Amino acid sequence: MPSKKEKHHQQQQQQQQALNNIKSQTTPLGNSTNTTPIPTSDEKVPLSNSYHTVTTNHYTTTTTKKTNLNNEPTNSLDHLSLIRDQKNELDELNNRFSNYVLALRKKTKENEDLQVKVDAEKQKHKNLEKRDTNDLETQMDDLRNEIDESAVLTEHFIRKRNRVLKELALLKDKIRTEEDQTYANRRQALENEYKQTLVQLKDLSRRFEELEKTSQANKNEMNQMTDLYKKLEDELHDLVLANIRLECNLRTIEEQTLLTKAVYETEKNDLANEQLKQQYFYTVELDNAITDIKRDFQLLLKNNKVILENAYTERIEQVKTQISTYQANKPQETVSTSRVPIATLHEELKQIEKTREGIEDEYRPLIDQYVTKQKEKNQLDEERIRLDTEYTRLISEINQLTEAIEVGKQYWFSVHFELETYRRLLDLESTNTPTVTTTVTTTTLNNATVNEKKVTINDKNSVMNDKNSTMNEKNVTINDKNTNSNDKNDIIDDKNTNSNDKNTKKNDKNIKTNVDTPVINGKEENSVIEELAKSIMTVKKTESQRSISKTGEMKKAANKNAFREGSILTCNIILGKFDIDQVQAGFISINNAATNCVDQPLKGWTIVRTVNDGEENTFQFPDSYVLKARTRVRVYSNKVENAGSSAIVTGRLTATSISAWASTGQGDNVKISLLDDKGINRAEYTETWQ
Repeated sequence: MPSKKEKHHQQQQQQQQALNNIKSQTTPLGNSTNTTPIPTSDEKVPLSNSYHTVTTNHYTTTTTKKTNLNNEPTNSLDHLSLIRDQKNELDELNNRFSNYVLALRKKTKENEDLQVKVDAEKQKHKNLEKRDTNDLETQMDDLRNEIDESAVLTEHFIRKRNRVLKELALLKDKIRTEEDQTYANRRQALENEYKQTLVQLKDLSRRFEELEKTSQANKNEMNQMTDLYKKLEDELHDLVLANIRLECNLRTIEEQTLLTKAVYETEKNDLANEQLKQQYFYTVELDNAITDIKRDFQLLLKNNKVILENAYTERIEQVKTQISTYQANKPQETVSTSRVPIATLHEELKQIEKTREGIEDEYRPLIDQYVTKQKEKNQLDEERIRLDTEYTRLISEINQLTEAIEVGKQYWFSVHFELETYRRLLDLESTNTPTVTTTVTTTTLNNATVNEKKVTINDKNSVMNDKNSTMNEKNVTINDKNTNSNDKNDIIDDKNTNSNDKNTKKNDKNIKTNVDTPVINGKEENSVIEELAKSIMTVKKTESQRSISKTGEMKKAANKNAFREGSILTCNIILGKFDIDQVQAGFISINNAATNCVDQPLKGWTIVRTVNDGEENTFQFPDSYVLKARTRVRVYSNKVENAGSSAIVTGRLTATSISAWASTGQGDNVKISLLDDKGINRAEYTETWQ
């Protein structure tokens, strides 16, 4: 057993040997034995100082080793592992420092390259400046040479000009002497020539008088033509005004037909829901009444047609007589045989020009005036021909308009006949069918009081007693199949209002106050009411809420309280043959009221909706969509799209950017415009909630 001193001596020897091994294994910075990869130039080299951590670790290890000298084998192993760790850390530090040196060298090399490039650019710039200065000097030398040459040429030209002027003066003197000699020799010949020119002048004066007479005749003819032109222009204005009146009448007839057609469609849809009561409609007495009504309307149609035909035949005969009188009184063109061709006049004037230049100056304006008058005459002839063609075209258009008016009259009479028959059927039905009453409790918004109201469910009307309003109420039918179809009854006609007032009076008489439920055909009254309510239900609106008409005019309310809180002011402006109506929160309708039965392709057309002149919401029609004549199309909002089923929504036109077309906010001003592909406003709709 070795003693403690020997053990301590052995441990010191081992430590010294380990330190020697560490010193032998450590290498310089450039010859590190560490196998860790050197980072490339693109990688970031961490240059953090880890010397403090190494020294601290070494200090801790040495202190721990001094305290643990008693555990000899374990302490020696720990000491070696610590020494290896320290060696690895030193290698890592050497490697980091070598990487730092390499990165520094790379940066210095890049700086040297950049300095070389900068020196090259400076040298290039100096060479360019020298070359530019040399070019400028050469150009200045060229300009100096050119200036010297131009000075020599100008001096040469001045000398040549002086020489030519001297020669010209000599020639003038020579010509003057020769003219004096020739004038003395030719004096007799000139006198004879002067006599001949006097004779020719008399001849020209005679011809000029003849030309003046012909020009006066042409002037008179031109005045007659202007008078005739004014008469034709007045007739044209009269025809245009008549055409405008006919178009206005045709427009009113079209609006009436569209109105009656819309009312007919609504009433037809209402009648389609009345299948439970058809057994009361089609009886022998009704058929006889319908045949009598049809015969009466046919007689009226024939009488009106005969009256119109007689009126238009008389008008056509008057126009024909006017045309015949105009053609008979039209002045005949007289060709003057005493006219002289202009070419001969020009030749004679050229011969006289050599001796008498004043004659040409005196007679030239008259000749020019004659030419202008001739041109004006030709223009008047062309204008007369154009007016004749325009007159024939207007006659043909009048004939076409008369035919269109006859067709519109026939269509209007047929629609009116159908409407009258359906109204009579409804009157008969209302007199024959029993009335069923039920009580409905509604709450008023203003006073929060509950009022019991009687609702009569029949074919067409329902009565609602309002506590605060005394106005005449109008009926709007709500179909259960399409809850958004209230708009079809928004078109208000005076005849409809009269008939509705009559029906409301009849229904007021039929209101029952009893609460008993009698049995009808083996069923209780409540069950019958539920069945009828499933098929059809009628509700009333106030006059202020139904204040829009087809032509866009605002109807006056019958009560002073019509414009109270919750009322709506609407205005439908028809700017052309298109119309925006049936404006609801879920959809709007675009109506093509074209009179010439022309389908309108809606490629590039858009609908613009604004609220209080704010942000614009637009909807653009598909490129392949065509709106047929005398039809309408609905454009739905995204609220209806989200609420509807997928099978129904697929065939709709839906504006995904518009949540609701109408607005119920107090004070909101909603404006809807229909713009074509060129940005022209074709129709406009505005509404304001008060």
